[in-house]
Amino acid sequence: MEQKTQGRVIELTISSTVAGDYTHRFAVKEPIGAVKRQALAHFKMDPAMADKYILLWNGSALNDNITLEDAEIPDRAMLLLEPRQPEVI
Repeated sequence: MEQKTQGRVIELTISSTVAGDYTHRFAVKEPIGAVKRQALAHFKMDPAMADKYILLWNGSALNDNITLEDAEIPDRAMLLLEPRQPEVI
């Protein structure tokens, strides 16, 4: 029998070098960008500035437009919230 994932949640810890750690349960269908904005709000940072930050998992930047499920983020993963580096032209 196929497991329904619509309501499935995973626990993530989001770590910021300047603000500490935030552990929360997120729906696997939650977009990465929404997770990032929620973490910024928790850290008392302006969620409107989300484009100035990236979430990293295993050293790779996550695309804000895909879901946790599409990014294959496992339960109890630790994501890093870091300032986006300016592009060098």
